Amino acid sequence: MKKYPFSNKAMKAMIAATVAFTPLAATSSLFHAEKVEAAQNFSNLDNLVSYLEGAKTNLTPAQKELILAAQTKASKLNYDAYKSKIFSSQADPAAQELAMETIEFITKMNLLDIDKTAIEEFAQIQSPKVEAVFEKENKSVSMNQYLTYIGNVEQAFLTKVKSSSFDNATAGNYANAVLTALLTAEDPSGGNIGDTFVDLVNKDLQTARDAVKEIVVAIDGNDLLATKALISALKKIDSGGGTGGGGTPPVTPPVTPPVTPPVDPKPGDSGVIITPVEETVGNEVIGKIPDTQIDKIVDAITTEKNEVVISMPKAEAGKEVSVMIPAGLVDKLEAKASNAVIIIQSGNVSYELKPANIDTEALAKELGIPVSQLALKVAVNPVPSARATEVTKAVQAKGAKVLSQIVDFTIEAVGNGKSVVVHNLGNRFINRGFGLDVNVNASHATGVRVNADGTFSSVPTKFVTENGKSKAVVRSLRNSEYAVVEGDVTFPDVDKGANWAEKYIESLASKYIIEGETNGHYSPNKYMTRAQFAVLLARALGLPEVEYDGRFKDVKGNEWFNKNGALMATVKYGIVAGTSENTFTPNANITRAQATAMIGRALKLDFLNFDPAKLDKNKKLADFKDGKTVGAATREDVLVAYQAGIVGGTGAGTFEPEAFTKRDQMAKILGEFLVKADLINDLK
Repeated sequence: MKKYPFSNKAMKAMIAATVAFTPLAATSSLFHAEKVEAAQNFSNLDNLVSYLEGAKTNLTPAQKELILAAQTKASKLNYDAYKSKIFSSQADPAAQELAMETIEFITKMNLLDIDKTAIEEFAQIQSPKVEAVFEKENKSVSMNQYLTYIGNVEQAFLTKVKSSSFDNATAGNYANAVLTALLTAEDPSGGNIGDTFVDLVNKDLQTARDAVKEIVVAIDGNDLLATKALISALKKIDSGGGTGGGGTPPVTPPVTPPVTPPVDPKPGDSGVIITPVEETVGNEVIGKIPDTQIDKIVDAITTEKNEVVISMPKAEAGKEVSVMIPAGLVDKLEAKASNAVIIIQSGNVSYELKPANIDTEALAKELGIPVSQLALKVAVNPVPSARATEVTKAVQAKGAKVLSQIVDFTIEAVGNGKSVVVHNLGNRFINRGFGLDVNVNASHATGVRVNADGTFSSVPTKFVTENGKSKAVVRSLRNSEYAVVEGDVTFPDVDKGANWAEKYIESLASKYIIEGETNGHYSPNKYMTRAQFAVLLARALGLPEVEYDGRFKDVKGNEWFNKNGALMATVKYGIVAGTSENTFTPNANITRAQATAMIGRALKLDFLNFDPAKLDKNKKLADFKDGKTVGAATREDVLVAYQAGIVGGTGAGTFEPEAFTKRDQMAKILGEFLVKADLINDLK
């Protein structure tokens, strides 16, 4: 199935379109974990059936008529008619079928048109389909887990419904409530179910969401009369108004009141430390910073002590944690100290946000709310165990080992019931710190961004020592899952002094930036092409992928060097230029002048924040006997790389701008660039 470029947290909401967008998803604990466990063999469903009968008993005659009318409409609804809107055209047909039948089942259940026999039949029919669909994805999911997932979605939804009035709700409000509930639903399979459903959903999220609304309207109309009738009956059970058939009241995830009072900012070595108020909602623990604390926090920092360290809430295994940072705090910190840093600390993992890089006005405008209602919801969570196993196997298959937790970093802009995923902040590097309990070879280790398919990509990483322990500072432009790995790669035609650039080649290969050839050799004396060097720079900087726009007539867009949008990324960021206005000449050998100019342009990238004071302005191109032959198009950028100490001349005192660049020369140029740009440690 096709993977789409959305964060797991954003796309998770769209699972509603496949397992939970029913007009009456309010029967809290129909598949509560304890009940599912008891019903695993479908021999004890008394509590479930009793609870459903209890809801029926609490309905008035008029409400029963509304429920019956909705049941009739639901039984006649052609669910397949919505398939093309809900799912991607590339989605697996078997998975689509399972999802559509699940939709029909949940609809029937929530319209109280269900009994023990119907549930047994659903489990019996769907169990082999569940097994087949997830096995095709190389994922293991039991029917018990599948039912539990559905129950968790409903439980989260009920919490949302009961926290606000639905007296005047519309179908659109209802659809949004379902999607919001999906953000807190726990996946008992460790992400296997949720990730697969994410892959099914139409890339056009609005189209999928509208399909949710269409089904709601088709069954219950815009007024949601049947929905309100059932919610009323369920609230009677919660308030002790009777369970009718003697069923057990629903177990709704409680909203835990603050257990830690807001504390005044505590002084730290480099600023202040604050502990947010903790609130538990369903499966999520949220840290909040009261407005009354904002001015105290801001008053406590200076340009010298500019760090605000926020201690993340602690949560039990299986729960997600996040912290809400008010836009008011962000803006006031920037006004007080332009170099202010907000550090989210979660155990030995940290996440640095710079208020100067956060455009609160733009985010508020995107949500259609005033800045005063805006907050950033920041989450730093270890990935589920199944995902961790998947990634660890992928790392080990490359001959490397994982040195840290695999952590998912996400940011959402939220306010007034709306949210939007923030993929990056001001197109600037965000630092992620990983405390390590093992010794590290800094020349062979690196931070990696974990891709949707479990593979990984190197990102700039430096290793430092804090309090006697190693710490990896991982820098990347976008949010995703990250970890720290260490490799040990060498080549027979490079190892043990076989090539003068051994330390550069082995270090960059062990950091998974450069690669050998298919025969297991490196071939250091082969020439590099323009496309190869561009891809290496994109990989070394961890540039986000950019879709090819067709600007070069000699590049189709489906070549190997366009995989993951690498070539276009270097073009977008101004590192690479064509050989003419509409040609790139990808397979031509790259000259020393072209390669050096690319490095010089990369040094000027805003997010690198390279200090020009480090340039040796005494160096001139005239230092080379052939300095005048460096072309005007590359001259300025070549000089920058030369003054930075990244490149030099030949033993004969020349630069040889038109000479081709070999693979060993490239390794040195790339390695020195990363060191001089302060993106990696010195190579040894």
